[in-house]
Formats: sequence, C-alpha cells, structure tokens
Amino acid sequence: MNDVLTATLARGQFLSLDECELKRLAVIAHGYQRKLEQIAGAAAVGDFARVRMISKRVLSSHGAKLSAVLRTVKWDSKKAPPLPFSNLIARANALDPSRLTEEPVRLSSRPKPGGGVRLISAFGPDRRAWQRICADILKATLPAYSFEYLRSGQGVEALTRCLLSRLEREQYGYVVTVDIKDCFGSVRKEVVHNLLPIPEWAVRKTMLIDEHTRLQRVVDGNRYVDLLPDDAARRGLPQGASTSGLVMSRAILGPMLATTFFADRLFLHGDNIAVLARNRPEAEAVLEALRSQLENSPAGPLTIGEAAIQPTDRKISLVQYALIPRRALFGGGWRAVPARRSYERFAHRVMERISKGHNGSQIDDYRVRWASSFRLWPRNWFSMSYLRMTAAVSADRARMTLRR
Repeated sequence: MNDVLTATLARGQFLSLDECELKRLAVIAHGYQRKLEQIAGAAAVGDFARVRMISKRVLSSHGAKLSAVLRTVKWDSKKAPPLPFSNLIARANALDPSRLTEEPVRLSSRPKPGGGVRLISAFGPDRRAWQRICADILKATLPAYSFEYLRSGQGVEALTRCLLSRLEREQYGYVVTVDIKDCFGSVRKEVVHNLLPIPEWAVRKTMLIDEHTRLQRVVDGNRYVDLLPDDAARRGLPQGASTSGLVMSRAILGPMLATTFFADRLFLHGDNIAVLARNRPEAEAVLEALRSQLENSPAGPLTIGEAAIQPTDRKISLVQYALIPRRALFGGGWRAVPARRSYERFAHRVMERISKGHNGSQIDDYRVRWASSFRLWPRNWFSMSYLRMTAAVSADRARMTLRR
C-alpha cells in the first residue's frame, strides 16, 4: 500500500515543493495511507460494514483531499510558475460535493475503427480529485485479478508477452477474442453503487454523470457550448473517468469471469477478452460460456459485439497487436506487429493532425513516436516503409478534404 504515499511525494517534488513542505506532506499522506490499509484489512476478512464506515471518513478527510488534489492538478512546468503549497491546501479544503453541479463535464467524440463514435468525458479539477479518492478506495478494497491487464505495471505489452509465452510453452490451437459492445455504456447506473463499498452520493456525483450535471461539447477544438440533456452521455460508466476501468474490471467483469472454467487462460483488457483453447469444440464452448456470462452480468446484460475464433497457425488479431506465426525455417514462434485497427487509428490521427495545420515534419515526428510505442514490434525497412506510405496517403486524403 505504498502507492499513495510514494505517488503523492513524487507529485509534490514535481510541483517544486520545498523540503519543509514535503515533510509536512509526507505526514499527511502517511495518515491517508494508514486509512487505506485499514480498509484493505477489513475487506480481506469480509468486514464490509467497517469498509464502508472507513470509506466515509476517508472521503471527508483532509489528507485524502490534499493527496488527490496534488495527483490530479494540471500544471505545465514550462509555462506556469510553481503552485504554492498554500494554494494546493486551499483547493483541497474547497472540495465540496454540493458544488459539483456547477462544474461542467466536457464531451468530445472519437471515431471507432469499426465505425461509430466513442464519447469521451473530460472532468473538471474537483471531479478528478474526488475520482482519485474513490479509485484509491476501490484499489484497497477490490482485488486485482491475475488476468486483468488494464492496471499499473501491466498493459497491452504485458498481455501480449504473457499470451505469447503461453502459446510457446503449451499446445493451444485457437484463440477466442471478444469485444463487448458498448461495454461501459451498457452498465445500469442504478446498480453500480450496490457493487461498491463507496457511499451512494460519491458514486452518483463523482463516478457517474447524473441528471443534474451540466454538459458541454467541444467545438472548434477550444470552444465549449452547453448541451441540452444528452442521454447518451449520461448512460453507464463514463469513458474518461479514472474510476470506470476499475469498476468494470474489478467489480463487474473480474468476479464474473473468475468463475469460468477457462479463467486460468483468460486475458482481459478493458472491454476486450481473449481466451486460449486447445481445439475448435473447446473454443466454441468458451465463446458460448462468455455470451451466457455477459448476458447475466450483475450490472445489466452485456452483449458481444465482435467475436472471432482464430487458429494459432494463422494471423491472430488482439488488442493493438497482431501475432503472425513464423515458419519453422525461421525458428517458429510468433512475431508481434501492430494490428489492423492500430493502423486505422494511426491513419485517422494523421488526418486529424493535418486538419489542425500540422506540417510534414510534425507528421514525421508523430509517425516515429507511434512506431516506438509498439515495443514488441521488431521493425524493419519494409514495415517502416509501409508506415510512411500509410501516413502519406492519410495526409493527402486530409488535404483533399480541406480543399473541398
């Protein structure tokens, strides 16, 4: 449970607090950490009444608020002067749930590679701080599952490496991949607080978007206009909240998938699931079991969007990566490359940058950064040439659209 103390002090150093202020901060953060340890201890023995009691204290404690403000405040060290410690304390003291209705949630749309758009919510400083406290409580209370890869220290690279290792060590003939359709938006908000050890007001006002929350939409990149009531934005768990992934993986999908007969060879990343299967009948049984489990979710019925049963002797599409089998002549095994959807996202973002006025040099910089982000990808001249061609075609398409 050293994450909170370490993260708070590291953030204090980043914000240029002096030695005396850091010592004071360490005492405050250590007190907050002790409360989280008490929550974890109560949860470990199943005393959830005590968990809820301590959670209420945490949500009103000065230490929790100050730690959350430090870890969520936005500050550009190159453009802005250092934030005074007194200013941070004042922000923490000003956190009041009754003021949250005054703080708007700003919405933006991001196209999905498979079609449609994804609504992304950007929260103000108060909600970000409250969400950080709720996330701390959830991490202390709800266990991280071994098959969950949307957490600190894990991620897509860890998932891909683990799956590759299992394929190389064991005899699996198929990989079942499932994408849950509108996963976060399908959650029934009225049952979320029953699944969590957090007071109902904190869930409703900080982790969800209720009917009293003011909504704004981003226009022309830097201008915001108020929206009329938008039911789509208020549905389910908002994407963009720091708590949504935790709730989905540890309170909804995690407990449900842990009971399946294939939990020891399951990989979960957000709303994407992959399961190893030895043969085709087993793969079909896995897919049917997943469909049944999701339809009977405690947070409301969830639906499979895209699903595939992929043989391991052909290209396997996963989250961000695809695995291509090597011929025995070249040593066998699999090679990790960016998946088709990753290339589609890259092409779309190149077009976005061109529409914002980025020049060729900036596009080249983005292309290099994008390629470097795929750490498992053994790049060569051919793959980089294909990436340059994709960037050039997307940039030309965006310029033609601008001329019309």
